[in-house]
Amino acid sequence: MKKVIWMIASLCIGLCVAAQGQQGVVRTLERPGKPSVGIEGVSLDVLEYPNTIVSKKGGKFSFTLHGKRQGDSYTVTRVQKKGYTLVDKQLRGRRFAYSSTVPIEIVMVADQQLELDKRRIEDKAYSRAKKDYDQKVTVLERQLKEKTISEQEYRAKCDELSNNYNNYVQLIDQMAERYATTDYKDLSDINRQILECIENADLERADSLINSKGSFEKREQQLADKRELIMRTEDLSRQLKENYDAERQDLIQDYYNKHTIHAAAYRNDSAAYYLERIVQLSPDDITMIEKTADFIGHYLADYQKALNYSQRGFEKLQELDSDDKFLLGSFCDYIGGIYSELGDIGKSLEWHNRALGYYDQMEEPDSTRIAASYLGLGKTYFDCSNYDKVREYTLKCIQIYERDPKQNASGLATAYNNLGVLFFMMNDYGKALEYQLKAIDTRERYMDNDRNYDLVDLYFNVGTLYSHLENHDKSLEYNHKALNICQRVLGPVHPRTINVQSGTANAYLRVGNAEKALEHYQEALSGAEKYYGADDDITTNLVISIAKLHYQLGEKGLAQQDMQRAIEAIGQKDGAESITMAKTFLSIGSCLKDIMDYDEALQYYQKAQSILQALEVEDDYTTMAYVNLGTIYYTLEQYEKALENYLRALDLEQKMKGDKNRPFTAIVQKYVGDTYRQLGKKQLALDYLQQALDSLEQLPNRGSYENYIQETKAAITELKGGTD
Repeated sequence: MKKVIWMIASLCIGLCVAAQGQQGVVRTLERPGKPSVGIEGVSLDVLEYPNTIVSKKGGKFSFTLHGKRQGDSYTVTRVQKKGYTLVDKQLRGRRFAYSSTVPIEIVMVADQQLELDKRRIEDKAYSRAKKDYDQKVTVLERQLKEKTISEQEYRAKCDELSNNYNNYVQLIDQMAERYATTDYKDLSDINRQILECIENADLERADSLINSKGSFEKREQQLADKRELIMRTEDLSRQLKENYDAERQDLIQDYYNKHTIHAAAYRNDSAAYYLERIVQLSPDDITMIEKTADFIGHYLADYQKALNYSQRGFEKLQELDSDDKFLLGSFCDYIGGIYSELGDIGKSLEWHNRALGYYDQMEEPDSTRIAASYLGLGKTYFDCSNYDKVREYTLKCIQIYERDPKQNASGLATAYNNLGVLFFMMNDYGKALEYQLKAIDTRERYMDNDRNYDLVDLYFNVGTLYSHLENHDKSLEYNHKALNICQRVLGPVHPRTINVQSGTANAYLRVGNAEKALEHYQEALSGAEKYYGADDDITTNLVISIAKLHYQLGEKGLAQQDMQRAIEAIGQKDGAESITMAKTFLSIGSCLKDIMDYDEALQYYQKAQSILQALEVEDDYTTMAYVNLGTIYYTLEQYEKALENYLRALDLEQKMKGDKNRPFTAIVQKYVGDTYRQLGKKQLALDYLQQALDSLEQLPNRGSYENYIQETKAAITELKGGTD
């Protein structure tokens, strides 16, 4: 979702008396050493007022709504002055209470001043962080020289300092944006000190000042007591009400400061907790609801909770009868994205198309938001394997984003990535790698990449591609790049981290390092058990992968324990005669085949085939069951049984997928030809081997099947030396 500035607006409702003029003022932000001043020449449009209102000297303006009574609502639809930005983005489309006694206050910031403040905050933050880091390293070096700490302690503390420094640097840009738009007007001395400490990167001092106000529990309880008093007492004094509002705002600000401090250290659970406390205290603040949903979805991967918050924000906009099509569409896109993560394709498509409907209603449609909807639709169609639609919407998105790649770098990189994944699914690894590398190049050229965890997907995908291209060193390199970001930013209990740990394990397997593969699989399993639960399919699949490694390492006892755990989990969840159980038996059989325990492998393949036949399933797994049985019988030199299973696999493959040129069909044809060859039926062997060779040589990525091609050619050459 789009970034918006967080600001609380309070409305006071007057008595129902005859209408008089509504007063207001447009002013600048108050910043340290820069008092707030009125802004002359700002244009304002009010839905219920026929003319454009222009602020005068001192930023003052007024208008009278004939027929309106005190307390009736009106809506500000536009606030504009060249060179200035409206701080509270939620102000447009908001309903205000018409009052002759309570003026409205609108805050804007000069674009040039905003950039100067952001740069100043960033420069101070970087300088302070670097100075603090250098001082602490100097102390450690002195301690090492004086031998008051060991070499090991020195390295560990240096690593900790480096990690803390890097984590803080990641936050500087977001922090600068947030605090450069903070209004210091009417702040108490201590709150000014806290904000200035944060702007100057003195987070420890800021934390100390916050804590000096007393415990949060006590302050929140005091608020609760006062809130109850407000509700009970009809004649509560105006001063008490103002005091409550001020203390509530004070607590909200401190909660946000705490969120900033925890987010800097990637303590994501705590950072999310403080955002949720803000929403609890300010349930009508749509901007904070939006930010909370976004943070929880990205950093905690708690998609159901993120969905609840984003739907709450959207419903609140509807309650307020908001006319902000941009924000309404943004919420719809975000909700559509969450439904995609939750696997509800229908809901995802519905919400993305709803977003497009809002953007179409804008006076000046925002093409970048339309592109974002196209991107979301493309991903959702990918989830339901409609690749034609994926390509259509992703290319539409790229066409828009490429008009200004610098401003749209994040979305453009994601679109390139998605197109690369599409080519990967079509087995065109060269094209896939081209677009994946374009995605990374776009980020590296236009963005500060260390601050964006979306790089995880790009690095991981490139690692996977290099693996398929058999460049295993590159594959490991990019897997580790992805893993480093996951561990630093997301922590071990996050689906992205779990997936990357598993992918890194696979990369190590391809270079023959089973011990390192086992280490990463076990890290992935530990995270999966906490995030998904012990009985989830992802957790069970990781247990099976670990069992396979134990088999490879000759640890059959451990492997059997793991497999039994997987079988019990699947039996409890899906049943002993389920498709999932059949897939598990296929996996166990493959493990046993790899360690040449053919008799036991045969038993598990037969169990899998028995279940699939009983369920009358005809899919890729059924085909694989026949192929695996054929392979075992072939290895045991029982060629008639091998041929029977290979032919069943080939018939099923052609029944499901027709005569299209597919790699797997060609490979099974080769197996059939090899088996006829062993049975001495040379002409039949030649027919099937030639079909296999013709298909393999026509594949767009035939290089991946070169071994099969050479083996088939050799067999054909040998067979052509004789006749039946």
